[in-house]
Amino acid sequence: MNIIQPNWVTRTYTQQLVAKPSVVFPLLCPVRETDTSLGPEGDACIASFTEAYYHQFMQDWETRLNRYLLRARSSWPG
Repeated sequence: MNIIQPNWVTRTYTQQLVAKPSVVFPLLCPVRETDTSLGPEGDACIASFTEAYYHQFMQDWETRLNRYLLRARSSWPG
């Protein structure tokens, strides 16, 4: 048996949302991504998830949340 330690990567991103905490809180959750490779194919997959790709993915998500929040502004409490 040949056991090889897996490759892994962990990233975090802090979103900046355009609403009061009371409105945003239900949408918030810690986002941490950890990908683990179990072999050469997995190594290639992990290598394709670059820091630039992850950052762009998270910015897109942030933009979509902010668009939702701006459209929903009329129904915010208070």
